[in-house]
Amino acid sequence: MFGKSLLFTCLFIYIYTYSLCVDAERFINEVVLDEKYDFILKWKLDEQNIIFEMSAVTSGYVAIGFSPNGGMPGSDIVVGWVKNGKAFISDRHATAYAKPEADTSQDYTLLYGREEGGRTTIGFSRALKTCDDKDNVLNDDTMRIIWAVNNLDPEDYDDLSYHGSSRGVRSVLLTAAIENRVELPHDAEYFEMFMPNVTVSSDRDTTYWCASFAVPIFERPVHIVLAETIVQKGHEYLVHHLIMYGCKGTNTSWSSRCNSERMPPDLQACDRMMYGWAIGGGPLVLPEHVGISLGRKSDPTVIFIEMHYDNPALSPDFHDNSGVRLYYTPTLRQYEADVWALGENVTPLQSIPPNETSFKTFGVCFSNCTKKVLQEDIKLMLVMLHSHIAARKISLQQYRNGKLIADLAIDDNYDFNLQENRYLKPEKIIKAGDDLVVTCTYNTVGRTYITTGGQSTKNEMCLAYLLYYPRQTLAGSCLSNPSLQAYFEAFNIPAGSCEAEACLDTLASSVDPETLRQGLYDVSYKGKRLDICVDTDFEQVDGVPYPEEFPVWFSENDRMEDTNDVCSEPNNSPSSSVTLRAASSTIAALILIVSWSLTL
Repeated sequence: MFGKSLLFTCLFIYIYTYSLCVDAERFINEVVLDEKYDFILKWKLDEQNIIFEMSAVTSGYVAIGFSPNGGMPGSDIVVGWVKNGKAFISDRHATAYAKPEADTSQDYTLLYGREEGGRTTIGFSRALKTCDDKDNVLNDDTMRIIWAVNNLDPEDYDDLSYHGSSRGVRSVLLTAAIENRVELPHDAEYFEMFMPNVTVSSDRDTTYWCASFAVPIFERPVHIVLAETIVQKGHEYLVHHLIMYGCKGTNTSWSSRCNSERMPPDLQACDRMMYGWAIGGGPLVLPEHVGISLGRKSDPTVIFIEMHYDNPALSPDFHDNSGVRLYYTPTLRQYEADVWALGENVTPLQSIPPNETSFKTFGVCFSNCTKKVLQEDIKLMLVMLHSHIAARKISLQQYRNGKLIADLAIDDNYDFNLQENRYLKPEKIIKAGDDLVVTCTYNTVGRTYITTGGQSTKNEMCLAYLLYYPRQTLAGSCLSNPSLQAYFEAFNIPAGSCEAEACLDTLASSVDPETLRQGLYDVSYKGKRLDICVDTDFEQVDGVPYPEEFPVWFSENDRMEDTNDVCSEPNNSPSSSVTLRAASSTIAALILIVSWSLTL
């Protein structure tokens, strides 16, 4: 009897231990940090903790750091290696471009490590927020992951050889990222649409090219379940972003500059946004209960793609065939989803003074608009924040009756080169009468001119694209921008004396810097705003005031209190180590015990 009890106890211990090891390796996110070293970073969330695996082609150490700006100073760094079959890990921080210092509090837990076939792999975990001021908080902000490898193992914890040129950086969303492993429905099919070998302009840095495509004829209605952008190899930094629209029409093979006067009328009216992508972004994956409809009488027959090319070097060598692949299923899902654009209307009336470190502009979706366009509560699944190269922070916040109720999406470390979809878990509810505010913070240090809203990457945007359900036919865009009257009042300009761009040109050359800054501050923070509340046909919705006063209830520093803003107790033990042989010996001992118990 004792033998059987011991047997079951040992089996339970073994199964439980093994399940922990297996679970630690069941990662749902993965990114290649470097192709030369095949440096792969995997991770998954576990409540208030995050589990990582870093792996690279090296027989020495591997290291990653969580950096605020892509450099070493201020980075939270973890180094791992395997020596003589034993794995080691070290929690460190950098204060300069020099060897990072070991933390007094070691807050990274080593889970496993191995060196096989010239590849070193280290698994470890940490709290999203530790109690160590040398560790950076991991949250929904864009994180710059710095990495390094070296072919030498450290002799001890104080010995860390310089990595030389074997280093790099990549921006990643850690906590708001989509799961990499996507399982398509068994009956999923796809169709593709590619730009027709577009010759990208070499006489300007920004080109907007538009092309139309026919929606396939389906035997019955289908739901789009996944959309991905296919970027032509070598054009990763040329293709800046694209927007895919749907509409009714007959012109299904038109291609030209987006501002062409020859654009057919049905394409000029093609304004229902269905999908958006920007540089660094991944695919749009719809949850299992929602899809975007095609094939019904009321659905689009034409897909219209607006592609933004960014060619700052004015290279004449680009001929582009990038495009979009749409996966669909005939098995209709419970809800139909749609995209809703919020933020600041793209116009020169969005204006940012030169040499500012943190100037803010705002796009307000007023309650007067949401009352009209939302016929029922909607559920928000995903947000993509979009701005250009001067942006440093972007947020989307939800107000109800003048009170902040949710920070729907916040990125205090925005990276122009990573504009990824942010998946909300759980989904958020938006009601008719809610106000939604997009806030963008810009750094224009070194610029001598007013930065205005516009299409070029040297201009700015301040937008949020929301994927929600169920679809609301009146919800096309909910935008706002300062009125020209606000400029007249801020700078004592006679009303109607100039147009927006002419006014700004005059101000930039005739007003001293402090007066210019204060005036543009008053315009952005206080002035009357034009409420752009349009339906999916881009028609202004009836009954919405135009313009509106800047909301008195809004405060630029509003943030929800984080109920999970807790940190774990520091682990002041020495740097952890795990012996692989010891793990093997433990399993072997368990087997011996089991064998012995069977003889009892």
